[in-house]
Amino acid sequence: MQKTNIDLSIRLSEAYKRIPFNLRRKAREKFCEVHRCKEGTFRHKRAGTARATVLECEWMEKYGPYE
Repeated sequence: MQKTNIDLSIRLSEAYKRIPFNLRRKAREKFCEVHRCKEGTFRHKRAGTARATVLECEWMEKYGPYE
């Protein structure tokens, strides 16, 4: 696996962890809806076994659960 893929997975995971625990489910659902993936794929992207994109990382960093 390339270093860039790992960096993006870490970036996605850190952005996800910044969301309050009780609002993460909503964030996962919205992420999967917007990026057309399943929750299992989302977990793989955070773990680094599936490729995360810069666009996905930026979306998660900008996501506001209260909007």
